[in-house]
Amino acid sequence: MKRGDFINHNKAQQKDFTFFIPVLRRHLFIVMSNVILIYFLIKFLILDYRKLVQHMLILQEN
Repeated sequence: MKRGDFINHNKAQQKDFTFFIPVLRRHLFIVMSNVILIYFLIKFLILDYRKLVQHMLILQEN
């Protein structure tokens, strides 16, 4: 492998990387928004479930 080949190889890699960054950023944004949505859903579901269970227990006591 000659020095010129190595430099060309690095340039090609750099080009791929600069092309890859926006795709990665978009992908990360989608993943993060999904994670946040799922987190909130689970949080609300668990809280609602607890309230529901407490409500059922209160109803059973009466």
